[in-house]
Parts: sequence; C-alpha cells; structure tokens
Amino acid sequence: MTKGMNAIHAGWLFLVSYISGNVLSTFIFPDKQQLYANLGFFLLYVAFAQIGLNVIPSIVLKSSKKLSWVSVFKFRKVTWCTMLLSILIYAVSQIVMLFIHQATEIISAALGRTYQVSIYPIATDITSLFLLIVAIGVIPPICEELLFRGVLLTGYEQKGRWFAAAMSSVLFALFHDNPYRLLELFFAAWVSALIVLYARSIWPGIVIHMATNISYVIGSYMQGGDLVKSISSPSGSPDYILLGFSGAASIPALYLCLFLLRKIDKIERPRNHSKDIYPTSSDIKYWQVPILISVCWFIFEMIMINKT
Repeated sequence: MTKGMNAIHAGWLFLVSYISGNVLSTFIFPDKQQLYANLGFFLLYVAFAQIGLNVIPSIVLKSSKKLSWVSVFKFRKVTWCTMLLSILIYAVSQIVMLFIHQATEIISAALGRTYQVSIYPIATDITSLFLLIVAIGVIPPICEELLFRGVLLTGYEQKGRWFAAAMSSVLFALFHDNPYRLLELFFAAWVSALIVLYARSIWPGIVIHMATNISYVIGSYMQGGDLVKSISSPSGSPDYILLGFSGAASIPALYLCLFLLRKIDKIERPRNHSKDIYPTSSDIKYWQVPILISVCWFIFEMIMINKT
C-alpha cells in the first residue's frame, strides 16, 4: 500500500512557498526593473525561488514520510496519442481563455480600473532570448507543475478529481499575485489539472506549460513588446464583437475539451495500475486553515499595493 500526499501536506506546502516567495519578491527584491536589467542574475533569482521555495520543501516532506515519487508527483509515462490530445485540448481551451480575457477587461473598465498584465522582461537579442527561455520557459513550468499539478493536485485528490482540479487552480491563481488575471489563471490551471488527472501523469502538464511560456518569450521577442499586452486594449473601446464570438464559441469548445479528456481516459486507464490509497476526508482536519491564511495574505497584499 502506497500512501500519497494529503490535503494538510498540500495546503501547508503551498502556504510556505507562497509567503516565502512573496517576501523574496516584495521585500528583498522590490525593484523589478533593476532585477530584470541583469538577466544572468534574474536567472539565478528564478532558479532559487522556483527550486528552493516550490520544489525542495515538497521533496523534503516526501522523503521524510517515505512517500512515493509516482504518487506525489505523478511521474508516469503516457502515450504519444495522449500527449497530442493534451496539447489539442489546451489549444481549443484558448477560445475560452480569450473570452475570459475580453470579459475581464470590460468588467475592469466598468469598475473604473485598468486591466494590468503581469510584467516580465523582454528579450532584445539572441543571448537574452536564450536566458529568458530558460528563466521563464523552462524552470518555472517544471517547478510550478511539480508543486501545483503534482503535490497539490495529489493532496486534494482525496476529495474528488474535480475538487482537486479546482482547488489547485485557485491556489495557482493566487500564487501569481495579479487580481486582474485571477479568472484567466484559474481557468488555464484548471484545464491543465484535468489533463494531468485524466492522463494520470504530470508530463502533459509540463509540456503544455513549457510550450505556453516559451511561446510567450519568443512571441514577445519577435514583436519587440509584451505578447499578452499586445492583445489587450485596457484603455481602448471594448471589442464586443470579439467578446460575443469568443463567448459563443466557448460552449462547443468546452464540449470538445471534455470529449477529448474522455478519449485520454480510455487510453490511459488500462495502462494505470496504481494502488495508491489516500486518507478519507474524515481523517483530515483543519485542511482549510492554510488556504484561508493564503487568501488573507493575498487580500492584504492587494490592499497594500493599492495604497502605494
């Protein structure tokens, strides 16, 4: 019998990673422009934050409790068909992402707010492009997948597949500290989580996350500016035609994603013979505490940012 991560483990690991990362980012390195000015140092900063704060605590806990690598991090092989279907699901889900993005901009404008993208350094030459592909396109996707679609997804799986996907995605959205992108980040993480759960492997999540981030780095380099910002119009008039089109297309897109997820399930179910046993919900008390603390920290942080 192999006992995996539970909800208590997952919640406290996230809280430690989230708050320590915030302290590092907000208090130790508050000047992001200065940090981005030296990409070599930025790469070291990312490696320390991602590996040291997001991955190592989970590995230490796994080792101390003699938990299974496969159970905790979902290191299972998948077929090429599953990998291709996973990429197709994520590509189709971008229709819904576009609708959420457009709707968020319109709602922000109605509330008198200007939609804000997350700010990252932009490559200006081949050397900086290579450094940013590693710093943004390789290290964070691997480390964040191990934390969110590995540890957290496994920890909350005892409460149901869909609950685990939703909870890990909520925490993923909080983790990125951008209130304007909460829904976008939640949905992107939710789709990834469902793919990982149906594939019973973290590898599709890592590949999708890397492809997304690398595309962002290369796309921003090629156009000489932030790729996400280029599709945003926070100060311009809302594109209601695009909003209506993407909204209408989102319904069949979601059905197609669900259909493809079931295809993945049919492929991978016979190949998976895991006998992992998780504690029942009644065995886990106070698992909500670290989540509530994380939410309060997020709200406190947003209030402090608005005051500055």
